[in-house]
Amino acid sequence: MSTLAEVQLEIGGKYCSGYKGVCYDGGLDTYLPLDKFSGDKKSHDGKQSMCKKCHQVCDAIRWTKRPRHPVTGEVKRDWKYRIAKSMGGIQNTLEWKGYLDRTEVMWQEDCLRLKAVSLVPPRPSNIAPFSYPPEHEKRLRQDGRTIESAIKARKAKRHNGFNYVMEHPSWPERKIGWTYDPPSRLSDFNVCCPHKLFTFTYISVYLEDAKLAESTVQAELEEYHTTGEWYLVSRELAVKTIEDYVESLNDRKEQAMD
Repeated sequence: MSTLAEVQLEIGGKYCSGYKGVCYDGGLDTYLPLDKFSGDKKSHDGKQSMCKKCHQVCDAIRWTKRPRHPVTGEVKRDWKYRIAKSMGGIQNTLEWKGYLDRTEVMWQEDCLRLKAVSLVPPRPSNIAPFSYPPEHEKRLRQDGRTIESAIKARKAKRHNGFNYVMEHPSWPERKIGWTYDPPSRLSDFNVCCPHKLFTFTYISVYLEDAKLAESTVQAELEEYHTTGEWYLVSRELAVKTIEDYVESLNDRKEQAMD
């Protein structure tokens, strides 16, 4: 007695199992010629159970469901191969699996770290409220209110502006600095951050000499200094140090008036 596979081979066709029970080539008629199926050495009839068309549909759907890198968007396999090759790995060598094992660990660490960043609660705004004096606002409009105009102002030795506290959810340190135009300064930093996570959590009142205020505040926080303008200090202490300096300026102005 002939099996179904033998009968199908004799008459030159077979039934397509379809993707999730639906054949994308024959429609309701799932009996197709053998040339509609790719070979499969492990199969009893030497052909795959799904026709070529169904396999194309299946692969396309599976491709969209493959894990991708949260930043580059690369499919996991492509990302691992690229990193492995950049480390000196060569495909089809005895060492290749070792490289892939290392990139698997790197993939897991990368995804966990970036997932932690993505879990940071969204903020309604990544810049604290502040206001320009009318003269400063007018000058910014004339300069074009861009990053380039802020750099130009620094080169012109304009020290009027604002002190700020900058943060990023991935780092415990905070940046203490001054800027001529807060939105331009923040935009400059977020160019390097695909998720725009740099934040001005505090912006001082307008200061005639924001550069002097910056250096004074930084000197007060010297014990918390790590590198550049970054300090391992609490937000509360950073803000209080700036506000204490502003208050001392106001006290001096009042004394001068008396």
